[in-house]
Amino acid sequence: MKKRISSIIFILSLVFLSCTTDVKDCLCSTEFREYNITIIDTSGTPVDSLLTRITNSRGKEFTPHGSYYQQSLEGKYWIMDDSYKNEFTVRPTSIFFEGAKEGVTVEAAFLFNTDECKCHVNKVAGLDTIVAQ
Repeated sequence: MKKRISSIIFILSLVFLSCTTDVKDCLCSTEFREYNITIIDTSGTPVDSLLTRITNSRGKEFTPHGSYYQQSLEGKYWIMDDSYKNEFTVRPTSIFFEGAKEGVTVEAAFLFNTDECKCHVNKVAGLDTIVAQ
């Protein structure tokens, strides 16, 4: 009888030890998120062919991955995508965009984070369209 009670206690302790609230029940979608901005001039015309640089506050540079990316399509510029999801936490991180060509300069700041499961990056703050000066 003692052996049986000891076995039951042992099994129950294994069950309770395996149940923790720290483990996230993560189920990520297959969606690949990409964030772009549109750059226009003061008359509303898209600004193409900017040389761009995207960095964080520590100076790490981010560049687009894959062949799907085109440098400038009607004034659209890449700023972030899911290939960098492991660079972020749930706490928003500042990302800085710089673009320049022939006397035109553009600077913008954004906040990005990821979910607890690191499924996707999320744009928390920042404009979708920027007017170049």
